[in-house]
Amino acid sequence: MKYKRQTKKILLFIGMIGMFTYCGKSAPAIEEVPLPETPSATTPVVTSPEIASLGTTQMVLKATVEHTGGALVTDRGICWSTHNTPTLEDNHGIPEKISGSGHFEVTLTGLEGGVVYYARAYAVNSVGTTYSKALEFTTEQYEDAKVSAAQITFYNLHSMQAVAEITETGGAAVEEVGFCYADGRRSDCTSRKCNQQLLCCGYY
Repeated sequence: MKYKRQTKKILLFIGMIGMFTYCGKSAPAIEEVPLPETPSATTPVVTSPEIASLGTTQMVLKATVEHTGGALVTDRGICWSTHNTPTLEDNHGIPEKISGSGHFEVTLTGLEGGVVYYARAYAVNSVGTTYSKALEFTTEQYEDAKVSAAQITFYNLHSMQAVAEITETGGAAVEEVGFCYADGRRSDCTSRKCNQQLLCCGYY
């Protein structure tokens, strides 16, 4: 009986030691899982412009915003100049409409015939402005306008009326039309002319 009591005391003592030993230990550390990094925004990516149609005084170029850079694209278009690095400080235009895939077209106006130009597409977001590589192109060369022979429709002692037709514009807008005339003693008509208003369908 005495032996059993001593055994119980020993077991109780060992249990108390284990309890105090566990209480003295620190709680197991919780491993922190890093949150995924949010990618920072960059400037957009835009392709070099391509020719959609070419003329003398105007043309149409197309380009594509391939990537927004992770931010909203607030502006896009095409700038052009006679030097090889055009920017927004030079001539530039914006598209009338934009497709869902990022494609856009811009009409370049006010060009001169037979001149070498450079064009770059651009796109803008909150980070900054991106320019594409430059496209070099040459507008079509002007030609002289052509008119038909004048036809006399009315005349009397002091006046006459004539009509003619512009058959070819030469690729540029016609700025002035009219008739030149001289008396029978002169072989040219550079000294006298009368300007006329252009009527419908090339007639004046």
